[in-house]
Parts: sequence; structure tokens; C-alpha cells
Amino acid sequence: ARLVAVVAVGVAACVGAAALAHDDGEASPPAVQPSSLRDAAAAGLQVSAWLPYWDDGSGLASLEAHGKAIDAVHLFWFEARSAEDVALQAKKTGTAVDVARHAGAKVLATITEKLGPRDFGALLADAAERSRHARVVCDLAVRSGFDGVDLDYESFALGAAPADVDALARGYVALVSELA
Repeated sequence: ARLVAVVAVGVAACVGAAALAHDDGEASPPAVQPSSLRDAAAAGLQVSAWLPYWDDGSGLASLEAHGKAIDAVHLFWFEARSAEDVALQAKKTGTAVDVARHAGAKVLATITEKLGPRDFGALLADAAERSRHARVVCDLAVRSGFDGVDLDYESFALGAAPADVDALARGYVALVSELA
């Protein structure tokens, strides 16, 4: 079975209801401006939500209230600590997964990493370590019954020496290719 993989690299930019710039520098609103999750879903937009480990209470309440309008729930609960160690960042229960599934949403494991450019670069550069990490990520998703993973691997790119960026990028692409 193939996993859905959502990949976040680098620092993510958020575009809200603010504006998109034209070539002339003038701002214009996005084509669709939903005023609610239900409006977004009705407009055919995909709606996803992160459920962070540090705020289960309000996150779960919001999921219960709006779950039918959410297409995918990203459980922001996991951290890659080495090639073989992808661990929960806090004790979790299956309640959120059950609520998301009952609402019909896909459930994805969001995995962060804090290894930094040197250690994560070494993992990415070593084909055996990289494959071992891909296997651990896939095993987590399959064992937990998740629909996929969201690799929120950012810190390895922050502070990397310019000379190391190409090697990090190649290694990361190889990791994602192994997961695909």
C-alpha cells in the first residue's frame, strides 16, 4: 500500500485572506473567500487541520464541532529523533483519531525533526540510514492505521552551510522518493 505524503520543506509561508499581488504590485483578493469551513468545503476547497500535541483540549473540541467540513487531520504529535526513533512528543489517546474517522476525515501523522543540518545531513547521506528511516516512518503509519504522513522536516535546513544545501536537498529528495 502506498502512503499519502505531504511534505513541508523550509519555512512555510501562509497566505490568508489578505492579498495576492499582481504584476503591477496591486493587491487583489483570492478568487474564493470562504467565511467558514463549511463555505470552504462547499466551494470545493480541501480543508486540513493540525491537531497539536500541546493543545489537545481545544483542538479536539474544534475537531468535534467542525469535523464534517475537514478533509484531513494532521496529528502534530511525532518527532524524528534518529533514523530509527520516531516518537510521540506527548502521551496521546485514540480519541482524536476516532473523532476524525467518524467525521470522514483522513488522518495523517505529522512528523517534525530537530536533528539539525549535521546529524540529519548524515542520516540523509547514508543510504542505509535513510532507508531505515523511511521504513520506520512507513511502519508508524501502517501500524497506526494512518492514511499517510506529513513530513514537517524544517530544522535540518535552518542554519545549514551554503556548501551543504545541495547535498541536503538531494538526500531529502531521496528520502521522499523512498516513501512514495
